[in-house]
Amino acid sequence: MNITRQNEKAKAYLQGTCPSTVRILLRVAWLGFIAVSLIAGCATARETPPPKFELSQAKLDGQDVDVGYFKDFRRVQQAAPDLCWAACLEQALAIQGVDTDQRRILEKVYSQADAKADRTINEFWWRQLLSITEERLSNGSKVWVRLDIDGVSRGPILLTSTLRRKINRELNNFRIPIVGISTERGVGHMVTVIGFAKPIEVKRVTKHDDIVGFLIYDPLTAKPRLVSAEELFKIFKSLVYVTIYDSAMGAATAESSTTLWIY
Repeated sequence: MNITRQNEKAKAYLQGTCPSTVRILLRVAWLGFIAVSLIAGCATARETPPPKFELSQAKLDGQDVDVGYFKDFRRVQQAAPDLCWAACLEQALAIQGVDTDQRRILEKVYSQADAKADRTINEFWWRQLLSITEERLSNGSKVWVRLDIDGVSRGPILLTSTLRRKINRELNNFRIPIVGISTERGVGHMVTVIGFAKPIEVKRVTKHDDIVGFLIYDPLTAKPRLVSAEELFKIFKSLVYVTIYDSAMGAATAESSTTLWIY
């Protein structure tokens, strides 16, 4: 990730056992030199410990890479063919401690939208009904969730390096971004990004370009897949940031948030 200095606390977050569902990760590797820097103006004042990361080694396009990924990400499978967006949102919220699931997410949209429509979601309903919502954490605390869509009406993301930087920023802030993609059949789909890959010879990530790939999670197959940054850019359509706040005002203004940083 975008790492600028050693952080002893972060070392405690990095564990060494790879979950069995991540078939592409070949063996666990402890990388003591990796540290995760926390950005000073974080999105919420809650004293919630950041998610833990695991590290392993794999190959990406024939190159040996180190893969860092969220240890405790929720392994969500979409409940129906048209619910990839709800499954991705559940996973992105769960990593930040929000107590919700696909059913409750659906109720927020289809209790108000046309009940006869299919359950896919377009940009209009996403912005109207899910841009800011009230949720609760697992401990009962009330929070507000803000969703920002990038790469569509806010302007296209034209470079692989821009996409890489924006995804890396979210991971560096312990958030799972959602990526809209186009499948081989030309059908729209949504996946999440749960990790990153860097060349094994890069001992310390100091710039975004050190990230050569991402570990994406497909809710249709309920499996992760390692892809290069270039491969993801080719199928990329939109990027959704999921950020939680302690107040409605904070969510409305994006106050003290890194979500709207411009690169």
